[in-house]
Amino acid sequence: MKEHRPGDKLVLKANVSDNKIEVIWMLPLLALRPGFPLLLLTALLPLYYLRFFSTCETRLIFLTTGSYGSNSRRFGYCRSGIGLKAAAGGPAISRKGSLPMRYESEVAVIIPAINEQESIAKVLAAIPHWVDDVVVVDNGSTDETAARARNGGARVVHEPRRGYGAACLAGLKALDNPEIVVFLDGDYSDHPEEMPLLVDPILHDEADLVAGSRVLGPREPGALTSQARFGNWLACLLMRLFWKVRYTDLGPFRAVRLSALAGLGMCDRGYGWMVEMQIKATQAGLRVREIPVQYRRRIGKSKVSGTIRGIVGAGSKTLFKIFQAGFSFLPVERAISTHERVIVFSRFPVPGQTKTRLIPALGPDGAADLQKHMTEHTLSRVRRLYIRQGCSVEVRYDGADCRTVRDWLGDDLILRHQGGGDLGRRMTRALRDAFQAGMQRVVVVGTDCPGLTTGHLKEALACLEKHTAVIGPANDGGYYLFGLNRYIPELFEGVDWGTAQVLEQTLAQASRLGIDWKLLPALDDIDRPEDLAIWERESGRGAQEPMSPDASIKNAS
Repeated sequence: MKEHRPGDKLVLKANVSDNKIEVIWMLPLLALRPGFPLLLLTALLPLYYLRFFSTCETRLIFLTTGSYGSNSRRFGYCRSGIGLKAAAGGPAISRKGSLPMRYESEVAVIIPAINEQESIAKVLAAIPHWVDDVVVVDNGSTDETAARARNGGARVVHEPRRGYGAACLAGLKALDNPEIVVFLDGDYSDHPEEMPLLVDPILHDEADLVAGSRVLGPREPGALTSQARFGNWLACLLMRLFWKVRYTDLGPFRAVRLSALAGLGMCDRGYGWMVEMQIKATQAGLRVREIPVQYRRRIGKSKVSGTIRGIVGAGSKTLFKIFQAGFSFLPVERAISTHERVIVFSRFPVPGQTKTRLIPALGPDGAADLQKHMTEHTLSRVRRLYIRQGCSVEVRYDGADCRTVRDWLGDDLILRHQGGGDLGRRMTRALRDAFQAGMQRVVVVGTDCPGLTTGHLKEALACLEKHTAVIGPANDGGYYLFGLNRYIPELFEGVDWGTAQVLEQTLAQASRLGIDWKLLPALDDIDRPEDLAIWERESGRGAQEPMSPDASIKNAS
């Protein structure tokens, strides 16, 4: 039994292994909120210390904690390790908390809402306390939905263009790059307290997308209308025929890894948002899991199943999305390759903090302005690759917050902070996240090489079909491009970053690991004042290559 030190948070922690149980005493909770579950728990706790303790008694004690678990947010305690079976016999809910105290992942919730003033406060109150960010997207409400959402502690984003998908996309743009995003309706039909069911499989790297199934879980009579049940059945049947996958529901309550979602290139702004997500996740080979969840009658009238227009619109859009993806001759929106990604490393152009070796020649403002133009120059090449090949694009930034970078580069890119450490650690982190999101070929580039072309990027991705690694060497001894077709964290160990030996040491480490590589043509970096002539030459050449007016990357983040 662990000692409780003054100032520690009260935590109920149970680890069942080899019939040994460890429990932190919770008796002080009775002084805060006496109740039958806690009284019963207190009475049963001495059974833990009996040698003839049985699994039956274990289950009984675990069940008595159920009502405590649902009220834990009210007291602000951190989550613990009790396992409860879902009401429909589903997988265990991990009350350890989807986020251990030092876990770097963040969880955000997006709630599209139209005229939900009677229910939005209940929804927000039921969201677990460990959620980092809650965004309510007001999709054109004419009541007090926005005001009550703010009073409930949520951030409110306004999206005047009607549509469930439009609201979800607006919510994604407002996020500051969490690891996991949970989508939830604002009508109180879902059970937000069941969020650990959806989040934990992603945190444990067992899934990329977890969808709550109202069909598999218990639901109140009348909560799921007959037309909704038929529509779900028909859509899931068609997806099974086209892609050999078994889904039971297209419910809105779902959690997804943000990096995986961004790679799907979600673009539907209406009723087809949810089926589009499941189809694209299936086509991308993401790990998708359905979890039984509870469902109750909504508060207020449904905008979909409550009107003939909503029923017809949702049904026709869902079927069109399925047939559109299933038959190649139908017109489709531009698809994103969910298996290839280009990651651009850059810094926000702050005078005096970027391109410091060029400050003697250009001054602080001039050096920052060069950093700005070089980043935009590189992204123009990457955007052309998207147009031609459809890879997903991510920018790893430093020197500013996400919203500032988004205002600069636009909201059509995946934006993530580089994090701490040397260049090797930051590259390792970026590659790890990309491969965890389901990528099969990942290329990392900087913004210091104006000679980089779309052809170099295309060649690099093609090389990764036959070689484990591809490297674009720079004439100063480093490299302007590095790509892998699998995650190899040891590759960047023992490299003296910022020296002329970076390329040589990286190749030596690859040889020691038995990794085969391909070298691209060598190019020049812009690091010193004498390199500025290279920038003038290459940037002028790039200006002669026109950009398509619709050259944007239709990512969701």
